[in-house]
Amino acid sequence: MLWFVRHAAVEVLLDRPASTWQLTAAGKRAAGELAVQLAPVPRVLSSPEPKASATAEPLARLSGFEVELDDRLREVERATNLPDYESHRAAVGAYLAGAPVEGWEPRPEALQRFREAIDEVDEAAVVTHATVLSLFLGYDLARWEQIELPDVIEWRR
Repeated sequence: MLWFVRHAAVEVLLDRPASTWQLTAAGKRAAGELAVQLAPVPRVLSSPEPKASATAEPLARLSGFEVELDDRLREVERATNLPDYESHRAAVGAYLAGAPVEGWEPRPEALQRFREAIDEVDEAAVVTHATVLSLFLGYDLARWEQIELPDVIEWRR
């Protein structure tokens, strides 16, 4: 079984790439609480984005090993941030429905790299991001919106 973990809450800084955003103080606490609930796990893989790796670290520490960073677990690449949440939400909805979004990584490429990252992984926590995870799981916008910060989704092949 894989435990897909969405990262904890972040400080949104629209003037900086989302891939550089850090956890808030509440996000750090939530990551620690999640770690206590989920540990021990056999492995912890994580996106290298700071918000994901900081969510993964307490879980790996409580499980007795280091986080394994994998660039293929990163969020869907976006050229720029959208100006507000509603614009971002609309773009995610379109993306998950199959429409290309200008400046966003093509769906087939994002899906392929994510699949390759977990292809031969059994029994691990995989710390990642909501949009790429939703793409992989076949979620629509409504399901994407239900994934909390942080959250755990159990998945079996």
